[in-house]
Amino acid sequence: MSKAVIDQPGLRVLFFGLLISFVLGFTLRTQISSSRVEKTLQKAVKVLEKDFSIDFENAEMRLAKWGFPWPHLVIEKIRISPQKSVCQSSQIYID
Repeated sequence: MSKAVIDQPGLRVLFFGLLISFVLGFTLRTQISSSRVEKTLQKAVKVLEKDFSIDFENAEMRLAKWGFPWPHLVIEKIRISPQKSVCQSSQIYID
């Protein structure tokens, strides 16, 4: 005995698929927000800072605009300064 089309679980599967994709997308979006990436990057920079300090204006995680979403980190206007007073006037700017 065959099931009628109305008894098939297609609509339920579609609904749960959309719900799961929405939750995963929202979770990914909050994890790669620019404020969260900046905080994580600042923590990593503080571990590395021994003889120099690193400052930056903005950091964010981006995904590709089309195709497979390859993530990449974008950091804008980096400034590296020495902490010793001997070479305080030397700074490196990366735009």
